[in-house]
This record gives sequence, structure tokens and C-alpha cells, in this order.
Amino acid sequence: MSKSSKPRKKTAAPPPRRRRPGWLMLALFALAAVAAISVGVWLVQRNQPAPVQTLSGESTPEEAVNGPRLAVDQENFDYGDVKLNTTIETEIKVKNVGDEVLALAPNPVVELVEGC
Repeated sequence: MSKSSKPRKKTAAPPPRRRRPGWLMLALFALAAVAAISVGVWLVQRNQPAPVQTLSGESTPEEAVNGPRLAVDQENFDYGDVKLNTTIETEIKVKNVGDEVLALAPNPVVELVEGC
């Protein structure tokens, strides 16, 4: 018996599949982790109580608390349109309405908010 074989045509092998680089998946995972941590920090800071309590008038026994408590006469100051490098001086009345000594930092933090 003779083997008769027809010559087989060479078929081109399909191109190899390109795999995603390993660093790409790691970078996406790190980006998602940073985003999740940022949202968590933002939510925690958003729910923190305001550092300054505004009280109108004198404190009553219901308002008295253990420890020092700061009260200011006005919470917001609106100066309208102010030119750049213009100095504005403001006098703020601060009162301790708590039942202990209130100590202020030498350089208190002041937040400047740009309005609409």
C-alpha cells in the first residue's frame, strides 16, 4: 500500500492575542483605591462639626456645656467686591460661654471664601 498524500496547504496561524500589560491592571486598581479613600475622607470631613459655634445673646443654662465653648457675634462677613491687595480690618467679639477657661491659638485659622 502506498501512501498517497496530497500536499497540505499551510495555513497561517492566527496572530497571537495581545495581553494587557500587568501594570495597567495594577494602575487601575490603585486609581480606584485612591478614589475610594478620597471619597471616604471627604465624607468624614463633611460630617465634622463646625469649629466655631455662633450663639445669639447671652448663654442660658441649656446652652452651658462642660468645657470651654466659643461664641462669636457674627458668623459671616460680606465685604462685597474688594480689589486685590486691599487690606480689610474686622473686629470680632468672641465670648467664652462654657464653664472652663478658653485658650485661643496664637495664630487662629481664618478661612477666606470667595462668593458668587
